Parts: sequence; structure tokens; C-alpha cells
Amino acid sequence: MTNRWLMIAAVSLGALSLGACKEKAAQAVESHPEPPADKPAPKAPDPAAKPVESAPRVIEIASKGNRLEFDVTKLTMKEGERVKLVLVNKATLDVMPHNWVLIRPGTADKVGAAGQERSDSDYVVPSPDVLAYTPVAKHGQTVEVTFTAPAAGKYEYICTVMGHWITMKGELVVE
Repeated sequence: MTNRWLMIAAVSLGALSLGACKEKAAQAVESHPEPPADKPAPKAPDPAAKPVESAPRVIEIASKGNRLEFDVTKLTMKEGERVKLVLVNKATLDVMPHNWVLIRPGTADKVGAAGQERSDSDYVVPSPDVLAYTPVAKHGQTVEVTFTAPAAGKYEYICTVMGHWITMKGELVVE
């Protein structure tokens, strides 16, 4: 009979303990209710998601009508800054296409001469001296390039279309 009483006692304790667990679970649900159906539960951040990049700073530069000059001859930006440079060709003549080419200092003649006959590649021959460039803009067109500003220093920018680099140039100062 002793075994029988032990079995009854164990079953009774188990039932009491199961009831206590159900009561605690009910309390937990009351203290943390489900979100309403019209409001989805907040999602945990996805660790594989890429961080959202901020939009680049937009800089507009234009040609001065039918002259071989940029309207802005000095630009300033911060090292590592993302920039979207927009080139507006304000020429009215068909024979005045332009581009914008960022180059290492002291390489204008070399880069300009290399690209002079390269209309098939936007008058640019890619090299370590060419840091960023726009496509060619025909008269009345707008083109753009997005790039990251190089290391601090002074750089040149030129138009490499058919000898334009001789007068169509400017300076980029990176701080």
C-alpha cells in the first residue's frame, strides 16, 4: 500500500505543478499581449542587410555658352565625400561637345592629348591619371558622374574633347 500512496502523491503533485505552469503562461500572455492585427510586430534588424548609403552631394558645373570654359573653375569637397557631378553643356553649336575629367595634378597635357582622338570613349583614355569623368555632353545636353573624393590635396579637372583642355580647366581642392 505504501507504493500505491507514493504513486497517488506523485500524480497529485504533478497535476498541481502543471496547473501552476498554465497559470504562469496565462499571466505572461496578459503582460505581453499580441500586437493588434492592423499593426505588425516590429521586425528584428537583418544582420545581412547592407547599411543605407546617404545620397551624394550634387554639384552642377556648366560650359560658358560657346566658349571653351567651365562656369566654375574651383571646387571644394571633403576627402572620401560621395559627389554627383552634373555637367550641363550650354553651348548652342553642334561642334561644341564637352566632358568633365578629374585628373592628377600636372597631367593635363598628357591626359588631354591621349583623349583627343578618342571620340569612341568619351575622349578619355583610362589611366591612373584619370580619377573620374563624365560621358560627352553634346550641345544642350546634361551628363553626370558619381564618385568618391580622393585623398586630401589639389587636383585638376579638364575637358578632354579635341584640345579643349588647354583653356577649359579648373581646380578641385579636397580637404
